[in-house]
Amino acid sequence: MTGRLGSRGAWAGLTGAIVAVGALEALVVHLIAVRFVPGVAPAIDLALGAVTAGVCLAIASPLWSRVRVRGPMLRVRFGWLARTDVPLSDIVDVAVVAGAAVPEQGIAVADGVLSLILDPEGEAVRLTLAAPVAARFQVVRAVSVHTLVIGMADAAQTRAAIAQEARDAASGRDVTN
Repeated sequence: MTGRLGSRGAWAGLTGAIVAVGALEALVVHLIAVRFVPGVAPAIDLALGAVTAGVCLAIASPLWSRVRVRGPMLRVRFGWLARTDVPLSDIVDVAVVAGAAVPEQGIAVADGVLSLILDPEGEAVRLTLAAPVAARFQVVRAVSVHTLVIGMADAAQTRAAIAQEARDAASGRDVTN
């Protein structure tokens, strides 16, 4: 089972705005550096360009995110920004949420709930877990979560597939791929 995380339009728009601001910032810093410290301006351009490119790539990375079942685990990746592996046997409830129940766009962690939302106007799948799992977000921050809310392009189909995989894992059937 593989699923795509929601409509990419809203996140692509956000990424485009951040890239534009980053390019403008690099241009302004370049012009200031050329005017006041021309000898080190190329080094400043190189350093700022590398950092800006890295940040832009990290922010764009959720555009190719997926949810996959790999063996007995559900692997959730929100680009380079967040990830977690959930044992299928620990999933006790899978539900589709929509409307006001879908959190805001982006990554959020609060009260043991990890939300990964590309499109706040779309639907999401809420996974309730029997035991907390480790998750990483913002590249290096580690948290323990007992609920995941994942914005999905095909939430009903994803909910059914994850529920079936979790039932198979709980019954002891072979779920390796």
